[in-house]
Amino acid sequence: MPTLRINIVLFGIGNVGSTLINQVLQAQDFFLQQKNIELRFPIITNSTLAFFEKEGVKNQWEANFAQSAIPFRIEDIIEYVQDLELDNLIAVDATASEDIIKNYIPLIQAGFHIVTANKKANTLHYDFYKELRSNLKRFDRKFLYENNVS
Repeated sequence: MPTLRINIVLFGIGNVGSTLINQVLQAQDFFLQQKNIELRFPIITNSTLAFFEKEGVKNQWEANFAQSAIPFRIEDIIEYVQDLELDNLIAVDATASEDIIKNYIPLIQAGFHIVTANKKANTLHYDFYKELRSNLKRFDRKFLYENNVS
């Protein structure tokens, strides 16, 4: 059975985001050996900078981010994953920002599932909520959220 590669683009490297990365890195061997799943973080961002994974550089995300992160736009992220033909895409929003929420729909349209601890997407105006749900259905994507992070 071939290995299932899941590509996670993480928005937010505060307490929640950095803990997620570290937990996934610690559990990588288990997922690979027991579940045949490879979890990758090809892109990690804070509010203004993004680190785009380089071939052969793994498991040193904090140093890589500090040394190589560059300003980004959501279009840069979408172009990067499309150029590399990455699939099984998940955008994880570990922020409390409304700015990233505005990018959920373009991410969904580019093939991303959305996982978030950010409750603001469900509290914005109803037109946004309807458009979000419509795009999730149209592109057969999932929107999973849990706002009880502690």
